[in-house]
Amino acid sequence: MMFQLPTTFTIGDLRVIALKKNIKYMYLSVSSLDGEVKVTAPLRVKDEVIKQFVTSKLAWIHKEQARLQRKKQLSHKQYITGEEHFLLDKLYFLNIILTSLPPKVTLTGCYLNLYVDPLASLHQKERILYRFYRQELQKLIPDLVAKWRAIMHIQPHEVRIKKMKTKWGTCNPLAKRIWLNLALIQTPLPCVEYVFVHEMVHLFEANHGPFFYQLMDLYLPTWRVCEDMLKEFALHPC
Repeated sequence: MMFQLPTTFTIGDLRVIALKKNIKYMYLSVSSLDGEVKVTAPLRVKDEVIKQFVTSKLAWIHKEQARLQRKKQLSHKQYITGEEHFLLDKLYFLNIILTSLPPKVTLTGCYLNLYVDPLASLHQKERILYRFYRQELQKLIPDLVAKWRAIMHIQPHEVRIKKMKTKWGTCNPLAKRIWLNLALIQTPLPCVEYVFVHEMVHLFEANHGPFFYQLMDLYLPTWRVCEDMLKEFALHPC
């Protein structure tokens, strides 16, 4: 495949790498590693056209960079003072408080206070926060069950919480058991409700067929908006 050596240019504070190849269309991408912007364009396209194309996509680029940065922050925690943590999409700054008393987690304004032993390891800090996250997510479940039992005239036998790597939730229709991903506690409340309703609908329809989506549209017409919102979050930051 014919190509030219990459060139770079800036638009405001945005650095863009442009690569021309023997292709038909122009493509834009943002690196998940460092947020770098790259454009791949046909050989015949002039640099000015590439710049205009990037300029027209600035809003999307900045949104994508912010999304990737957030996913990176959620996925790689050091559990140190000043670190950013999210709880139901509200930003908190971690505040490590050393103590010889039993460990605990409290919220004060925009601070997530983690009381731990001075010798606590990263894993121990993580485990304490997970326990706190689980408790906070558990608090939401009774109201969700009550609300949607009244609307859908069905209820699960039990709703449990666990860490999952590939799914936001699961449902066993035969056992009427629903599992919610612990990571949901770091997403907006409408997203938590969307996943819960999604799994509740599986009590009627096990598969993702036309009937399933008809029920989703009936019970939660905004479900597609919530589904898009979830894409802003790492799937399993916890």
